[in-house]
Amino acid sequence: MPDNAFDYLTNATATAGYGVNADEAPQSADTIAVSLSGTKLDTNWLAQVQNNGGYGVVLLEGCATTTQPLMLEIWRNGQKLGSVPLYLSISGVEQMYRWLNLRDSFTVSGETQPTINYPTRSGQPSNFPDSASDGRQVIYVHGFNVPEQSSRAEIAEAFKRLYQSRSKAMFTGVSWYGDQAYSGLLGTSLDYYSNVRNAFLTAPALASAVASLPGAHKVVIAHSLGNMVVSSAIVDSGMSVEKYFAIDAAVAMEAYDSSIKDLGMVNPDVGAGVTFQGWPNYDQRLWSTEWYQLFDSGDGRSGLTWRNRFGAIPNLYNFYSSGEEVLENPPGYQQLPSLGKEWIWVSQEMRKGTGLFDILDVLHLVDSHPEAGWALNTDWYIPSDPAHPGSNLRARYPSETNDISDDALRADPFCRAFNDSNLNGAGGSAEATNIQVRAEMLGAGLPALSHAAGANSTSVFGLENVKNFNMSAHGSGGTQDPGFETGWPAERLQDPTKLTRWLHSDLKDVAYPFNHKLHDKLVELGGLNQ
Repeated sequence: MPDNAFDYLTNATATAGYGVNADEAPQSADTIAVSLSGTKLDTNWLAQVQNNGGYGVVLLEGCATTTQPLMLEIWRNGQKLGSVPLYLSISGVEQMYRWLNLRDSFTVSGETQPTINYPTRSGQPSNFPDSASDGRQVIYVHGFNVPEQSSRAEIAEAFKRLYQSRSKAMFTGVSWYGDQAYSGLLGTSLDYYSNVRNAFLTAPALASAVASLPGAHKVVIAHSLGNMVVSSAIVDSGMSVEKYFAIDAAVAMEAYDSSIKDLGMVNPDVGAGVTFQGWPNYDQRLWSTEWYQLFDSGDGRSGLTWRNRFGAIPNLYNFYSSGEEVLENPPGYQQLPSLGKEWIWVSQEMRKGTGLFDILDVLHLVDSHPEAGWALNTDWYIPSDPAHPGSNLRARYPSETNDISDDALRADPFCRAFNDSNLNGAGGSAEATNIQVRAEMLGAGLPALSHAAGANSTSVFGLENVKNFNMSAHGSGGTQDPGFETGWPAERLQDPTKLTRWLHSDLKDVAYPFNHKLHDKLVELGGLNQ
């Protein structure tokens, strides 16, 4: 019937009702090649249509570009009695939405600009004109480790899934430089740090571009580290959107809620030998995460922190997963990730400044350089043998740091020295307000002291199932348990490490029939089907 004609997209558990005899599942229903001379509809299927009040659905897939109409012809006794045209314009899906390529929207001295192969298309899409929309605009921003070509695929998939969930809005996909130091050999980038910086540096361009897009109501959807781009664009560059859907946000919870602090994120040991007694035993004022507190609010260095970096963005909806692997809360101290992607976001925060970061730097697997973080500043080392001051320096014990004044720490932090020594001097305040310096410090030097918003409910946004949605919830789909999955593919259920967990990229990696409820919810909350 007309009201369930698209059930094949979501009816993943059906075993019958499809095919010429209505006895097949949607994913295995009959597929019939259509020849240039036309194809006769199955008489058995036509009889079922007659018995169903004249209703039936034929799903056709276009295999080439065309503007020729699809003709339904009615024949009897070798004579064509009439025909009904379905006017079409079939072209690539990218002709149905706008594309913003912001990969070259900033420059960093000494670094090579990324190549742009697919420039911005900000004009009206040729195959989905603005007049065919509901006047709303959806902007989609991908996450970390997505090369330019891959971003095209992800954005196309995001558009199609919203469209299949009945979105009538205009759509704009955003590609940004979140894959710096990507290795084709490894199939990944290990340089999360430089790409955090890039997220902040992209934000002004995103805000400007979004302001120029048509649409009285704008809704932004961001995945993973794309939420760093969007959050910064809103808070730092005044980007105005009606709704902001943060999915699997790779952003520390404390960036939105300064009251959140987890001392389990403190690196207990940087491998400095038995003389170092572990960061948790030292006064917190010595930690790199607390250096900002040595300055008053008028000093730019007071902003060198993740704490309340964005604040409680009022129109943010947090779609998180308690089944996350990339952003997962570790069961305990975990500096090295386990095999696969488990806890890797926490791991990269805890390795800031440490020897593990040094190894990546020496091997040229990262473009950023270690600083601050959970490493010691050798300037504060003392002789291990007071009788021989020039030999065998060692780290101070916690009891030997009480005489270090705040003035001394402002000039020379107890953590590993900053790469930008200007931060310690008289011009440090102005230096810290430089967008690139601040972004570099947050990306590579200043660890988070909280877990990721994308793996946790964050109460500052609002109530559970109102502004916080756990995508891993399993249930009937009622108000208290949205249940965004509709079963899982068999191969997932056969993998004991995955099973029914909602993983970091399931938004785009799992087929639409299994996760359509999430896209339905985005369309519903964004008012995209009006």
